[in-house]
Amino acid sequence: MRELSASNKNEIVIQDNLSNTKITFYYKTIKTTDRLKYNSEMIKALTDGGDVKNAQEKQLDFVLDYLTGFEDGAFSVDDKIISSSESSENYFADWKIYLKENASDLLFTVAAVLFGQPNYHIKKNSHSLVN
Repeated sequence: MRELSASNKNEIVIQDNLSNTKITFYYKTIKTTDRLKYNSEMIKALTDGGDVKNAQEKQLDFVLDYLTGFEDGAFSVDDKIISSSESSENYFADWKIYLKENASDLLFTVAAVLFGQPNYHIKKNSHSLVN
C-alpha cells in the first residue's frame, strides 16, 4: 500500500556496480510541485544556451536536496565506515559533498528514478518491463 503522507525516510535501493552492492538511500517525499520544478529547471538549463554541464550540476544539487541519508555501512571514507545519521558514532557531516564528488553515478541514477521515471508498466502476461 502506498502511504500518501510526506516522509523523510522513503527508500530507494540502487545497485552499485563499482562495489557490487545494493545501496539504500533515504529521501524526502517528492511532491508534484517538486517534480514540476525539477523538470522545469532541467529544461531551462538545457535551453538557455544548451549547457549540459550546467544541467547536470543542477541535477546533482537537486537530488542532494532531497536525499536525507543512506543505510549505515553503505559507504566508507579512508577505510572508515561513515554514516549520514547524526546520532551515529560514525556520523560524517560532509557526506553529501563526498557523494557529489565521488558517487555522482549513483546520484544520477537516483535522480533518474525519482524525478524522471519513478514508475514503470508491467505488460500483462509478460515478464518484460515496458516504459
